[in-house]
Amino acid sequence: MPFLEATGHKLGAKKEGVGGPADYHALGAMEVICNNMAKMLQMALQSPDWLQGHYLVVWYEDLVGHSVKTLRRVYDFVGLLVSPEMEQFALNMTSGSVSSSKPFMVSARNATQAANAWRTALIFQQIKQVEEFCYQPMAVLGYEQVNSPEEVKDLRRPSFGSPVSERGSWET
Repeated sequence: MPFLEATGHKLGAKKEGVGGPADYHALGAMEVICNNMAKMLQMALQSPDWLQGHYLVVWYEDLVGHSVKTLRRVYDFVGLLVSPEMEQFALNMTSGSVSSSKPFMVSARNATQAANAWRTALIFQQIKQVEEFCYQPMAVLGYEQVNSPEEVKDLRRPSFGSPVSERGSWET
């Protein structure tokens, strides 16, 4: 599993790391995504008047863990009513019994299991590297860092510091 060994960020010369050559495409993408997410969150937290009331932040964990409630909140935000058929569709798509290693597979599957797939698919060093690159947005969003490989594998431990119900929503 590549993408180890990238100290100092700004991906300079290739280095040989613990896991072999670093996957510089993955590292570069991770750095861009995390930097853009940090900028987006900064704008959300200090939103100008023209942006207020025009966006809603939805956590993926809320969507998969409370699909109907989250769907209703999104529909309400845009001024629409959710049909019973759409609620059933959301429930079916997030609570199926199918598990897949394909992250963009569109079919009924256990979405909670999919949301936690990183815990079994990545090694501890990779997770720590993601935390290093994405520290700022992860902290703002309330994700807790992991301290050991055992903590990662304990699927009873949430990745959020506070329960979904306590996080509230970002409607501005």
